[in-house]
Amino acid sequence: MKRPFNKASKASASRPWPDNAPTAPRKESLTRAGVAMTRAVEDGVTEVKYDGVILIAHGARDRRWIEPFVRMRAELATKLGACKVVLSFMEFAPPTLADAALELHRAGVARVLLVPVFLSGGGHVANDIPALVAAERTRYPAITFDVAGAIGEEVEVTAAMMAAVTRLAMVPPGS
Repeated sequence: MKRPFNKASKASASRPWPDNAPTAPRKESLTRAGVAMTRAVEDGVTEVKYDGVILIAHGARDRRWIEPFVRMRAELATKLGACKVVLSFMEFAPPTLADAALELHRAGVARVLLVPVFLSGGGHVANDIPALVAAERTRYPAITFDVAGAIGEEVEVTAAMMAAVTRLAMVPPGS
């Protein structure tokens, strides 16, 4: 049986889609959950509008699974400069979202973008993450938390995955 690090009550979760929407949100609703995402590259935006970013991934007990996320966080911290980038996991590994929010609070961050590092929006993205973020909004009312859709649904990520599969499909086995 799975034992999550973060225990979020689904009953207290605020729905990331309108109250009059069907119980199961459509894909479009999931990708727009929280904040309306802009395509910074396409729109020519060069200024970072957040002073904090939280990457939240599923989590695993195996440290090898976590390493790519640690590298991603480090690279993003370099690219985003003054914007503080922290990492958190839903379950099985620290730090939790609460740990990440505390770190940003201590750093004096006022506006946070929370990015679910998931291939698609599903139960964690649609239900669990909004519940966890609601708790952090209560704990730190001076911090604005905006939640992006699942990163795997971003155009650039989908294109990169398709390019990688295409490249792999063209390489003979064992070469």
